[in-house]
Amino acid sequence: MKWALGLLALFGMAVGMASAQTSPAEALRGTAKKVMITDLPESFRAVTLGASEFGGLGLYGIMGMSMGSANQDQALDLLSLMGVVFVDPDEFAAMLDGKRPRVRGYALDLTQMMRDNPRNPEVSSTPTPVFMETWIEGGRVIQWSARPGISRETLLKSFSKPPTPNLAVLKAETLSNVKQVALGITLYANDYDDQFPNAGSTAKAQDIVSPYIKNSKVWSSKNPEGGRLLYNTSLSRVISTSIERPYETPVVWDEKAWPDGGRSVGFADGHAKYVTAAEWDQSIWLFELQRRNRTAPNKIRAVPAPPWSAGLGKKKAPVKNRKP
Repeated sequence: MKWALGLLALFGMAVGMASAQTSPAEALRGTAKKVMITDLPESFRAVTLGASEFGGLGLYGIMGMSMGSANQDQALDLLSLMGVVFVDPDEFAAMLDGKRPRVRGYALDLTQMMRDNPRNPEVSSTPTPVFMETWIEGGRVIQWSARPGISRETLLKSFSKPPTPNLAVLKAETLSNVKQVALGITLYANDYDDQFPNAGSTAKAQDIVSPYIKNSKVWSSKNPEGGRLLYNTSLSRVISTSIERPYETPVVWDEKAWPDGGRSVGFADGHAKYVTAAEWDQSIWLFELQRRNRTAPNKIRAVPAPPWSAGLGKKKAPVKNRKP
């Protein structure tokens, strides 16, 4: 993992930089503030710094400036943040003019990131950057470079994790889709002598009932585990009124179980609901398998015996004693 190797290589240097950039008073009080991307002040801007000696911002700044020519349109990574410090533009300008001895900034906190993200070869995701409140001494800065391509907005875009999906909302949306599909199939059956669509696949069923379901997207599922909605192909050309228990016979359902094991199911009587794993396995699907076994045609046909074998295997009648 690139980020892990980079953090390990720079771990020792980060410890030295943290103490060199933070003022003695702040270091002794232990009040250096740790901030996430969302906590960075919106008015702050990114710069890379050079210093009058190695240590502190020296090597850190040189590394950052060596990457200053990178394509600013590319997504940011941890390497592109090495040597970057976020500062207030007005305060930073005042420091360069000698009007302020030091300014507050926020630099990547490698030490904290190493503690929060121990090396684990099984984890490949890049950690979210953590920044440390630090002080930049004006007398030590000998050169600097603006980094307009790195901002709070670009950091949020590159590193912010997507929000955790609301399963309740996703289930409700999927159940709505199931109801629409089940209704479309019911309307089709009503127009075709109560006969379900003759389809050997879900794609074929979708095509057949398309006049009754205008939006093909309702065949999709919002299940985080993936999958789609499936049509019960075993109902092809089955007369709906011939089904023994339509309220338990699934017509359409989630292809894959949800994280909690449940599924959205539409039934032959037109209703739909979200069922638990136990309901699906022990009741609905079990009954469906039994229904299929009862209604499936006998595919094993008896092979007629050849004419010459008519007498084989039969017991011969005992020969009666005949009079001479």
